[in-house]
Amino acid sequence: GSRPTAHYPWRSLLDRGVCVAFGSDAPVEPADPFRGIHAAVTRQRVDGEPHGGREPEERITLTEALRAYSLAPARAAGLAEHTGRLKSGRLADFITVDQDPYEIPEADLWRIRTEATIVGGQIVFHR
Repeated sequence: GSRPTAHYPWRSLLDRGVCVAFGSDAPVEPADPFRGIHAAVTRQRVDGEPHGGREPEERITLTEALRAYSLAPARAAGLAEHTGRLKSGRLADFITVDQDPYEIPEADLWRIRTEATIVGGQIVFHR
């Protein structure tokens, strides 16, 4: 087959059934997952450039981007039966945020801030 020519070809990969798992790439990029979610959904930097998004055909939905930071990494690591989503009997690792990502404009997704982080049912960070 041919190699994808797009930069970060998220849509093409998902459409082919690839498990796309996101991470921060820190310290090269900010560790904030909401910047990555914003970029994947809008294909733009936080300043709104490039207008219309770079390779907009590779945009993914908010739900797909959230899954790429939650369930997909658990699947990629072979841990999907233990973590990656909130379900009885699984590890309770999750965050709370200051805004509902489904209720704000996509352009503002990068502004979401983590209020608390819970790992194994214990609060390990609280703003």
